[in-house]
Amino acid sequence: MQNNTPETAPPCASNPNGRPPYVPTDEHRERVRILGRHGVPHVETAASLGISAPTLRKHYRQDLTLASAEANERVLDTLFHLASSRRCASATIFWAKTRCNFRPRGPKK
Repeated sequence: MQNNTPETAPPCASNPNGRPPYVPTDEHRERVRILGRHGVPHVETAASLGISAPTLRKHYRQDLTLASAEANERVLDTLFHLASSRRCASATIFWAKTRCNFRPRGPKK
């Protein structure tokens, strides 16, 4: 078996005009996090950066995961404050139903 050298490498590997590898930037990381927090699909996020969705997931996996977790944390924190403030009955009821498994009893038949 012959080792590939620049002279014997397949044409695509030795093409000096090929696309350079993608390098993530801090600006793009922040953009990915913002779009991720807002629930923008990966395909649209990737398109806004000019890359493919697989490239987005390859280079920004942690940012995408953290963005989703940060969004959930913010919403749940707001819900908690509304539910525990005694000023928003619907938030309190929602919290009781979803977190405490509370189900009001209907009238006896």
